[in-house]
Amino acid sequence: MNVIVEHFGFLSGAGGPEKGDPDDPRNRDKWKKDIARHIREAQKYIDRLKGDRNKDGPQRALDEVTRRLGETP
Repeated sequence: MNVIVEHFGFLSGAGGPEKGDPDDPRNRDKWKKDIARHIREAQKYIDRLKGDRNKDGPQRALDEVTRRLGETP
């Protein structure tokens, strides 16, 4: 989840000049793809957890991140 939050920061311009221009469509597309990849990896981890009680919190957080990615221009 930390990497996902970091990449959302890049999209908002918090990465600094060494991470590239957040207004460049190539950078934005790359960061969005990176976020999507990390969401898939996190989902695999959540699917391996045992019990609904253990899955509930991480799954809600991942659903929120997925929704946020869908709303990001």
